Amino acid sequence: MRMWMVNPKLMCREHLLGEWRELKMFVGTLKRKKKDGSPVSVARYAEYKLIEPLHLYDRYLELKEELVRRGYQNKMVLDPNDIPLRHLTKEELETVVPREWSLEQLLYHSRKEKNGCIACQKQYELFQQEFPEESPYSKF
Repeated sequence: MRMWMVNPKLMCREHLLGEWRELKMFVGTLKRKKKDGSPVSVARYAEYKLIEPLHLYDRYLELKEELVRRGYQNKMVLDPNDIPLRHLTKEELETVVPREWSLEQLLYHSRKEKNGCIACQKQYELFQQEFPEESPYSKF
């Protein structure tokens, strides 16, 4: 699970929908309890800077806006009060995904294709043409 934290307009369909699904799964992870009743740890996600717990809801809205713009239907409804963050440590809460690194990974170092996601590269070119004034990074 990861939050790319790049502008969703430059993401290909696969990465956009993938992050959308993973966001939902991550909220589920935050809600899950171990057998002893303690919350599941998200320390590794934070350690590898794959998530930004404080921006989960903002990212949800940002992704949803792009899904609607592209004409996709979605049924996921997320209430900001339904994201349990109280059990996270200060370090986990304040984790920031490095935007430049994330964009570079998305465009040039995708696991699927040696030279990055070709669909995202094409989408990025379109993004630069259609939205030249917008940042390639998330608003948050």
